[in-house]
Amino acid sequence: MVNTQSKELATTEEDAEKQLARKKLKRSMQVTMYHMAINVGINTLCVTTRPNVLLEMLKGDAQRTGQMLSTWAGGIGAVEYLLNPTVGRLSDAYGRKPFLLLGPLANLLLKGNMALNPSINNLMLERIVSGALTTMSGSTTCMAVLSDLVSGKGLAMEGAGLGSYAGLGCILGPFVGGQLLARTGNWRLPFALGSFLAGLQILMILTCFEETICKKMAFDWSTVNPFSFVRFVSRPACRRMPSPTCNTSIPQYWVY
Repeated sequence: MVNTQSKELATTEEDAEKQLARKKLKRSMQVTMYHMAINVGINTLCVTTRPNVLLEMLKGDAQRTGQMLSTWAGGIGAVEYLLNPTVGRLSDAYGRKPFLLLGPLANLLLKGNMALNPSINNLMLERIVSGALTTMSGSTTCMAVLSDLVSGKGLAMEGAGLGSYAGLGCILGPFVGGQLLARTGNWRLPFALGSFLAGLQILMILTCFEETICKKMAFDWSTVNPFSFVRFVSRPACRRMPSPTCNTSIPQYWVY
């Protein structure tokens, strides 16, 4: 009788622990969605402000302004090109939370620095470093988190939800930033607001996000290769697929 009661009590406690773990993981998924929306919102908050700031700093030289903005956009692409293939494996080894924090930390420091100490160099750092790290801590790491929690059709559905949150941030960011600039004429405010929101984002991740990796994998730095994406778009990679899709224009590796 005593043994039976002990087993029932142990089972109840085990069920309670599993239920608590599920709640924590569900909360992590919700935090990931909010993180994605805030990330994109902060990243686009200053999209209408930067051209005006740079034009003012260059004393109305529109040609140089356009050249510098396009060069910086290319710089973001170069940084993402070099780092994105490695971020997923690094987060497998060291956990998702540190990489979720990368973008907000960059926004907190660099947008705050731009609001307090405006200069062309600080604006360049804010645009390139913050933009690249925000993308890596956003879409790249968020999809890794979702793949930890769901699979199959569930992953496709949650991925669509993640895209919806990103779209929400993409709508609200430029709107709020543009309204701040139009109503106050102070271009420092969008940068200051971005830095403040990034601080709140860091607090949310630190207090509410539960690590989604049960067992971290060892990372081998010798396998780091920024050109690894080439194998996904090459003809041999397509031939290795189980289904005969080599004649399609879009490789199936691109489809989630």
